[in-house]
Amino acid sequence: MKNTTSGLLTVFIIFWFSTTSLAADINGLWKETTYPGDNWIAITQEGQKTEMILIGFFKGQMETYRGTGQINGNNIYYDTHWTKNTRNIVDNKLYITLSEDGKTMERQ
Repeated sequence: MKNTTSGLLTVFIIFWFSTTSLAADINGLWKETTYPGDNWIAITQEGQKTEMILIGFFKGQMETYRGTGQINGNNIYYDTHWTKNTRNIVDNKLYITLSEDGKTMERQ
């Protein structure tokens, strides 16, 4: 009986953690409001894997980057690669938090 109880408890804990860490659905077109200019990010998501493309304008010049990463719950982590860069920004890692209502993202 003790083994059955501990086995059921283990299954319950695994199930609970797996459902609480499910990724939100972030597929779509997002408006970037952190930086000046008119910037948009298109995001695709399959499970926890994300890919994105940013197209924006800074002082009239178009800039673009692409990124790949993952989402875990409301946290998004991805690596960027600038493909058209007018300000010499280096490739980097970005960390973003999705709001509880799923309507906004904030860079960390």
